[in-house]
Amino acid sequence: MKVDDLSFEVRDRSLNRIGLILPQDLVGATVVVRFNNTGTWALKLPSGNPMGELLRLPGYGLIVTGPNGETIISGPTLTARLEQTMNNTDGTWQIEGASDDIILSERLAYPTPTTADVTAQTTPQDVRTGAAETVIKAYLDANIGPSAPAARELAGLVIEADQGRGTTVTGVARFNTLQGLFYDLAQVGGIGYRLAQPNGGIEFTAYQPVDRSSTIRMDIQNRQLSSSIYSYGTARVTRAIVAGSGEAENRLFIERTNTDSLNAEVAWARRIEVFRDARQAGTSSELITAGDELLVDGGKTVVQMSVTPTDDTKMVYGVDWGLGDTVTIVANNIEATAVVTEVGIQVSNDGVRIGATVGTPLGVDHESRVLNNNATLAQRVSNLERR
Repeated sequence: MKVDDLSFEVRDRSLNRIGLILPQDLVGATVVVRFNNTGTWALKLPSGNPMGELLRLPGYGLIVTGPNGETIISGPTLTARLEQTMNNTDGTWQIEGASDDIILSERLAYPTPTTADVTAQTTPQDVRTGAAETVIKAYLDANIGPSAPAARELAGLVIEADQGRGTTVTGVARFNTLQGLFYDLAQVGGIGYRLAQPNGGIEFTAYQPVDRSSTIRMDIQNRQLSSSIYSYGTARVTRAIVAGSGEAENRLFIERTNTDSLNAEVAWARRIEVFRDARQAGTSSELITAGDELLVDGGKTVVQMSVTPTDDTKMVYGVDWGLGDTVTIVANNIEATAVVTEVGIQVSNDGVRIGATVGTPLGVDHESRVLNNNATLAQRVSNLERR
């Protein structure tokens, strides 16, 4: 991929495209997109740059388009920092932002979404069952889409027509973030989703990831990679014990496993039981979804590979493979299939570099693991507080 293949446009508060950042000003720009999660972007622009002076304003944002005309990332500016030195008295702006998916992390799913008044919620939770795509889009529409109360509706949001993709899931909404709700349902249901601005408004779309493991082999030996870091580790759970409604001996319990978790249990000779409190669940389908949510990411041998693909026309990101797709990763004599969970794009002096994380959504480094554990703990505490 070349710099000229990418288009970086600034948008205003009304989502209008107001200008293009010139290719010579893009050196150092980075874009990170994540599967079913919020991506990030960052640019360094000299003070006084016309587009930089606009991009750094609150409410403005960025739209990055790829060679095929598809929006790679779009989203708002979050921070701007001016760096000055004696040799550069005017300074340089470091401008950073997120993908439009951040909206899902900032908005809640109300138990009674038909009213915006939190003091007038008439139901304990909003329970929906159906195909993963159908359920997710219904929650989105009811909370911030055209069917939401005017006070909560997100202006300019377009929801793609529902195609009923994914397996059957049951969602339980009670003031959890839309992102937290959607992520678990999508992982269990086997679909991908994203928010991005293709044209006028911000569009929510869903898609079914493709198994490309027979055609996409990420391997140093076949010169499809210029570098790689491979890691693997034990599963975090092999048996999910889920507790539903009821008290003491009358409380409903179920145990959930799947093929991956049982295989990991045998391979590592460890039976790892994890308890999940789902006392808000009133049906067996809700308990099953809660258990499957624990297993979908943690119930298997954790495999991760951070790779830098070569600029090979037979393995082009966005054309031959993309976020959520399953690919084959090879490290010496170790071969495994895994999901593409993160892709990074960086503009450098000699072109555009692409890196990918394949496997578990967690980072391989210790800090990322600690941050994930803290986030998980915070979410569990929040769940208890909501109940």
